[in-house]
Amino acid sequence: DRVAYESLLFSTRAMLHEQIGAYIERVYADKLEQYVDLLAHHYAHSNNQAKQRVYFLQAADAARRAYANGAAINYYEQALPLLNGRDAIDVRLKLGKVLELAGAWDAANAQYDAALARALEIDDQDAVAWCQTALGELLRKRNRYAEAGEWLDKARATFETAGNQSGVGQALHYSGTLAAQQGDYVLANARYNASLAIRRALGDRENEANLLNNLGIVARYLGNLDAARRYQEESLAIHEAMGNQWSIGAQLNNLGHAAIDRGEYAYARRQLERALEIWRTIGERWATANTLHNLANVARAEGQRATAGALYRDALARWQELGDRWGLAYWLEDVALHLAAGKAPARALQLVAAAESLRATINAPRPPAYAAQLEAGLAEGVKALDAAARAAAATQGQALSLEAALALAGEALEYP
Repeated sequence: DRVAYESLLFSTRAMLHEQIGAYIERVYADKLEQYVDLLAHHYAHSNNQAKQRVYFLQAADAARRAYANGAAINYYEQALPLLNGRDAIDVRLKLGKVLELAGAWDAANAQYDAALARALEIDDQDAVAWCQTALGELLRKRNRYAEAGEWLDKARATFETAGNQSGVGQALHYSGTLAAQQGDYVLANARYNASLAIRRALGDRENEANLLNNLGIVARYLGNLDAARRYQEESLAIHEAMGNQWSIGAQLNNLGHAAIDRGEYAYARRQLERALEIWRTIGERWATANTLHNLANVARAEGQRATAGALYRDALARWQELGDRWGLAYWLEDVALHLAAGKAPARALQLVAAAESLRATINAPRPPAYAAQLEAGLAEGVKALDAAARAAAATQGQALSLEAALALAGEALEYP
């Protein structure tokens, strides 16, 4: 029992745990993948560091694939002190990705910095490039676009020198998304298509599907809704065949978003609710905020004002927690549409002006199709305001700090 166990000397306990681990390996040799958690537990309490390395990493990878983020983080952190060289770098990159998924962006950044420092120390240029890629993508998510571009350009050059086509494809992919967020859709399409050609040549179906999805997003930004749907349905078919839950969720969210633009609200809600179920299962914080925001837009379009307000408030809390100013710019604009359709047209114009200031700060202009939708959606709601009142509202909105604009919007949502 527990009391008897606690009475044993540490050396005796360690020996017993190692013997139990060896027994499991011997008896269940043909299905050890079912016992990696148990093996990691027993060897963790032993003195056998070689076995600890093996099973900490196997348990971490299994937890990551199952989106058991807390367990994956714990196992990777236990494995790190036992690793050297490229192995340690690769584990820090994996750990960083799990931390990103969990919304712990500062901690992810620290892992990528440490990995890059070690890669430079041992002069492993392939590892350097993967670290540069990870840093660039994380900085994009944090709206630090100039820095993100610098890191991704460095990564692409390093991969090209090393002849790593898969790496070149990844750097181009992330660079395409960066260009799209900054409003350069020609460059975004060029980079996505260049990456797509590489992925197809390598037979990389998962990343081929990811790129088709991104091409669909750019098509939607430009108002090409039929092309957007074709790209995204092709992408979803590949992801469903491969069974990647995160990718399926992302594609469902994007299909739902595009359906809102087409006025297909019932279809949009079905896809978004399926995506949200996936995000909650795997613990994906950024995507949860995005999908809740899209569901709020569906409720707004259908005139369900109380539901829309509640969903907008939920999404806001998540965008603020992540510090995602790109998401917050869209949130201010969509809440402005919600308010303009209600009884607060002047406040709606203030929020749009505040969003314009925010977009200028982070260099993320409105996509053309979205800008047209925003203008059309505001027109009806603010027609009761004269020119002087509209100008005054815009001036007031431009003077607001982001925090003040969000507070103003949140207050208005309480009384839509």
